[in-house]
Amino acid sequence: MPEPVTTAISAAIAAGAETGASETVKQAIGDAYAGLKALITSKLGSTSKAVEAVAKLEEDPASAGGKETAGKELAKAGVEQAPK
Repeated sequence: MPEPVTTAISAAIAAGAETGASETVKQAIGDAYAGLKALITSKLGSTSKAVEAVAKLEEDPASAGGKETAGKELAKAGVEQAPK
């Protein structure tokens, strides 16, 4: 089962690519996604496997393998854990 952060990333990428969405909606989704990605990058570092997997998913949002890899790497990195 995909974790909430992975689901949010996949949904944001897909929704941002949705051609029927208004420009305002696309901008809001893009802004929210950029904030989420910045938070993950600041927590894990730009060279982490999880951040790299998310970047690859951005290149091919429909990739089932990309979604699975990003999900696994984000889970390994502990992004679903509550901050201590």
